[in-house]
Amino acid sequence: MTVEEFKKIQDEFLQEMASKLQFKRDEYATDTDVLINFKRGAEISGEHPIDVLKMYALKHEVSLHDLFTDIANGTEVSKELFLEKATDFANYLLLAYAMFFDEEVGSNALQ
Repeated sequence: MTVEEFKKIQDEFLQEMASKLQFKRDEYATDTDVLINFKRGAEISGEHPIDVLKMYALKHEVSLHDLFTDIANGTEVSKELFLEKATDFANYLLLAYAMFFDEEVGSNALQ
């Protein structure tokens, strides 16, 4: 794969991540707190918000693992499906990173 081919794939992936994150933010966040859904889940469950995020992300990790197994077994997987599943999981990683800096949750509030 050339650098140019990779750059095109990277751009498509990051654009899809951003688009999906914005769409989901409208459903699961507020104007003042993008992590509110995890914090509310923590209040209800008695768990730490990062544990709630881990559980939400787990279903996406399982889905990706299933796709990897399909690919390894020679099953055809569409680009659209793979992009959907990969960007879902990547967005949870981004949210986990954001939580790391959240004043209410993380231990490393931004300076």
